[in-house]
Amino acid sequence: MVAQYTTGVVMFTKAIKVIVMSAGLLMTPFICAKETKVYTDGNVPSAEEMADILLNTTKEKKATKFKLRSVSFGTKKNTTNNHSPSVVSIGLPIKFNLNSSQLNPQSTVYLKEIGDMLNLPKMANERIRIVGHTDASGLETYNLNLSERRAQAVKDYLVSYFSISPARIEVIGKGETEILPGKSPNSPLNRRVELYRIQ
Repeated sequence: MVAQYTTGVVMFTKAIKVIVMSAGLLMTPFICAKETKVYTDGNVPSAEEMADILLNTTKEKKATKFKLRSVSFGTKKNTTNNHSPSVVSIGLPIKFNLNSSQLNPQSTVYLKEIGDMLNLPKMANERIRIVGHTDASGLETYNLNLSERRAQAVKDYLVSYFSISPARIEVIGKGETEILPGKSPNSPLNRRVELYRIQ
C-alpha cells in the first residue's frame, strides 16, 4: 500500500513538473532562444570552420534556432533584449549511450575536429565551458548528475587524446533546467552538450 502511494506521488509530481515546464515554454517562448548552426550526421565541419564561428570571424553568423543532441560552441553576445537570441553556437551530433556518459564511437570524427580546433594557434589562449543538458524524463537529481558526467566525458576525451590543458575547460551540468524553446520537456532533442567560449 505504501509502495503504491509513493509511486502515485512520484508520478503525480512528474506530471505537474511537465505541465509547469510546458506552460513556461508557452508563456516565454524566446527566453532560451539561441542562434545555432546545426550540423547533421555525416556533415562534419572542419576545425578551422568551427574556430571562425567560435571567434565570430566567419561571415556566416545567422544560424538556425534548432538543436540536435549536440555539442554546441558559442560566444555570448552583449544584449539586453531577452527576445533575441543570446548565443551564437555550433551544434554537432555528439552521441552518448542511453542513460550513460559513455561516448558513442560515431562521435569520434566530430571530437577529432573539436580537438584540432582547440589546438589551432588562434585558439591557443581560449578557454571553454562545457555545459551538459538532459530532457525532463527521470529524476531531477539523476538528470543533473548525468548531464555533468556527459560534459565531463567530452572534456576527458579532449584532454586525453588532444593534450588540451584541463585548466582550459570548465564543466557544468544543468540537467533538465534549460529545455529547448518550443520542444516538449521529454523530447530527446533536449539531451545535448553545449560548449561556450569563456571571455
